[in-house]
Amino acid sequence: MLPESKKTDWQMKLFRCLYSVGTEMRVLLVRVRHDAAVFKKCNRLSIEGRIYRRGGRDGFAPYAVDTMEFWYDADETKKHLHRVMAEYAPHVARLYAWDTCTVESPYGYYSSTVLCCNALREGWDGDWEMTPDDKVCYAAIAREAARWPDATDADLLLPEDELRKKLEDRLPALMLEFKEAVEAVGMVY
Repeated sequence: MLPESKKTDWQMKLFRCLYSVGTEMRVLLVRVRHDAAVFKKCNRLSIEGRIYRRGGRDGFAPYAVDTMEFWYDADETKKHLHRVMAEYAPHVARLYAWDTCTVESPYGYYSSTVLCCNALREGWDGDWEMTPDDKVCYAAIAREAARWPDATDADLLLPEDELRKKLEDRLPALMLEFKEAVEAVGMVY
């Protein structure tokens, strides 16, 4: 059974951390929301981060290289922001792994996991045969989507109905971990 949650229309916390790189001062701003304002059905976690450096009109200007919203290579930017959060704001970094998670399940928990595992089981994706590298990649994506890093290849190759059952069995413990992370920063789950 999933942990009980209280649907909130708007809930946001802003975390600010001042740090330096060499002699340059920077500010890490992280906005964390856990509410139903966007995803009307139930609460969903979203995390946005931005790094500012000294300069500009107000003393600090956006540091575009580290800004998720305005930098083209979003994946690399998110990785960099997560590294900075882990070092200077570890209490917020714990939530980062749950970005886009709803109180019902992590984003893509069933769909992405099952899609990748079906492709692994069948040995192809669409019109092309999988190479060994493709299989490693699909297995990694499936493990990440399922939040199941220690899943064996045998787990990933289970028939779809058995795989879904295993995912359903694991979900309450995952969502309890998510609840604890949300409440640890003072937000209502």
